[in-house]
Amino acid sequence: MRPGSRPPRLAILRFENLGADPSEDWIGRALAEILTTDLGRARDVTVIGAVRIHSMDAILGPRPVAAPGISAERQAAMAAGATELGYGSYVNAGGRLRARLVIEDAATRKVRVHTAAVAGGDALAASAALASQISRQSTTYGTRNLEVVRDYAEAMELPSLDQSGPRLQTAIAADPNFGPAYRMLAQLQLQHQDRAAAVATLEKAIAQGEGLGAVERARIAADLAGLENQPQLRLKALAALVKLDPNDPMAWQALAGLAMNRRAFAQAKEAYRGLVEREPQDFSAWNQLGYAAAYAGDIDTARDAMRHYAALRPTELNPLDSLGDVNLLCGQFKEAEQAYQRAAQKDPNYRNNGELYKAAMARLWTGDVAGATALVEKYHQVRAAAHDPQVELRRAEWVWLTGKRKEACARMEALARGSLNDVAPRAWTDLAIWEMMLGDRAAAQAASDASARSGGPNSGGAAVTRFLLRPDASGQEWAARAEQTFPGPRAAGVRNVALSAALLLNKHFEAAAVVLQQAFESGPPEPDATAPVLLAWSDLESGRADAAAPLLQVVPTPSLNGADALLSFSFPRFYYLRGELAAKQGRRDQALQDYRLFLTLSGPDPLMWGEEQKARTAAGGG
Repeated sequence: MRPGSRPPRLAILRFENLGADPSEDWIGRALAEILTTDLGRARDVTVIGAVRIHSMDAILGPRPVAAPGISAERQAAMAAGATELGYGSYVNAGGRLRARLVIEDAATRKVRVHTAAVAGGDALAASAALASQISRQSTTYGTRNLEVVRDYAEAMELPSLDQSGPRLQTAIAADPNFGPAYRMLAQLQLQHQDRAAAVATLEKAIAQGEGLGAVERARIAADLAGLENQPQLRLKALAALVKLDPNDPMAWQALAGLAMNRRAFAQAKEAYRGLVEREPQDFSAWNQLGYAAAYAGDIDTARDAMRHYAALRPTELNPLDSLGDVNLLCGQFKEAEQAYQRAAQKDPNYRNNGELYKAAMARLWTGDVAGATALVEKYHQVRAAAHDPQVELRRAEWVWLTGKRKEACARMEALARGSLNDVAPRAWTDLAIWEMMLGDRAAAQAASDASARSGGPNSGGAAVTRFLLRPDASGQEWAARAEQTFPGPRAAGVRNVALSAALLLNKHFEAAAVVLQQAFESGPPEPDATAPVLLAWSDLESGRADAAAPLLQVVPTPSLNGADALLSFSFPRFYYLRGELAAKQGRRDQALQDYRLFLTLSGPDPLMWGEEQKARTAAGGG
C-alpha cells in the first residue's frame, strides 16, 4: 500500500463447492468466515464481514446464504462499500482440500489469484495459507478445532434456532473458549424473544475468563451490557473493543452512537472520527461527526466534517442544512445564516421553505430584529404563494417571538375568530398559552374554551391548556394530575411537556428539574431541542449553576416547522440564563453582553417573569 493511500476494502464472499459431495458445502462458508476474521486486524486491508454484507439484505432483499458468494452476495458487498471482491472455489477430494481465491478490483475488474492446498480437508489451514498471501499482518482464528468450525459454519446457514441452536451448543461444548458461537447463539435467542436465555449464554461466555481472548471478551461484555441495559458498562466495553480491534467499523459505530446518546460528546466525536477513517464513504457518519464536534464545541472539526459530507452528497441540500446547524449550535450565527440561505437558494422549495425560516432565526439570535423580520417575511411570502393555510398563524407567532406580545395576541385572536379550518384550534391554543405567560388567566381560560369548541385535528392542544390553567398545587400533585390527564406510554411526550410547562409557569423549579432531566436523558440530543435550556433555567433557579453551565454551551437550532407557543419558554430566555450564569461565575463583561441581548430580544412587552427588570438593572449598572 502506498504511503497516504487508503487500504482496499475487501469483501470475502462465500466460496463455491466444485466437488461432488454436498456434505462439504459448509467449507464454503467456513473459508470466507475464517479468512475475514484472520484479516480483521490487518492494517493494510479493511475486510467487510458477512454480518455487514448481509445487513444490506433489508434494502436489497434477502439472499440464500448457502449460495455461492459471487452470485448471492456481490451486490450486497458493493452496497456495503467494498472496493475489492474476494470470491473463490474449492474441491475437497483425495484427502486434500484445494482452494482458489480470486480478488477482483471492483473499479478496474483486474484480478489476482491466490491458491492453497492442504491435507485432510482442513479449512483452518487453507484459510491461514490464503490469508498470509494477502497480508503479513493476518492473525490466527479463534479455534483450532475443525469440528467446531464445521458446526459454526453450518449453523450460520441453517434457517431457524431449532436447527442452528444445537450445532452452536455442540461447538461451545467442544471449545468453550470459542466466542463467536456464544454470540451467534445469543443473537438467535434474542430474535426469538428469549432474553433470559441470551443473557445466560453471554454470562457463560464471560465466565471463561482469559481463555476467551481479550477481543471476544470485550465484544461479549458489550453485548451483555446492552442486554442488561447498563449503558455505562457497554460504553466502557466498546471503548476497550475499538482499542483491541480498531478495524471493526461496527464497533466504532456502536461506540459513537452510544456516546452521543449519553451526551459524552468528546468521546462521540473521536468515535465518529474513528468510524469515518474506516468508512470514508459513510456520509451519515460524517454528518454525525459534525454534530458531535459541534456539541463538543469544536467548530473547526464540525465544519470539516460537513465539507466531507457535502462532497459525498453534492446534489443534496441536507449537508448545507447541517452546516447551518453546527454553526448555530456553536454560536456562529452569521455563518449559520449563510449556510441556510445557500440551501434555500439551491432549492427554494426544500422542506416547505424551512431554510428561509432558519436563516431568519439565525439572524434573530444576533439581536437584529429588523433584519430577521425582513428575512422571515420572505419565508411568509413563499408560504402564502404555496397556499399554506397556516401562514398568518406563523406571522403572528413571529410577532410574539420578537417581543411584541400584545400585538401578537390581538393578531392571533383575530385569526382564530376568522378561521374556518383547522388553523383555529392551534391559534386558540397558542393564544391561551401566551395569555398565561402574560399573567391573564381569564383571557387564557376563554381562549382555551374556544380551542376546545373549535374542534379539528389540532384541538388536542385544548387539553394541554386546560391542564395548565388548573389551580397551583405542589409538584407532586401536578405530577399526579399529569398522569391522570395524559395516561399511558403513548401520551408520555405530551404529558412531560404539559407537566414541565405547568411547573415552570408556577415556579416549581426543583420539581421541573426532575421532569426535564428525565426528558433530557430519555433520547439522543436533537439540535432543535429546548429541554436543555429549560433544564438550565430550573437548575439556575435551584442554585445549581455548575449543572446549568454545560446545558448553555450550545445554542438550540430553529425547527423547520417554525415557531410555536412554547418557544418563548426558551427564547430569548437563553440569553438571560447565560447572563445569570456569567454573573455567578464572575464574568461581568460577558454577563452584560448577554443581558443586553436578552433585553433587545424581549421587546416592548415583557413576559412578567421579573427577568427583564433584573436584566435591565444589571445592564444599567454596567
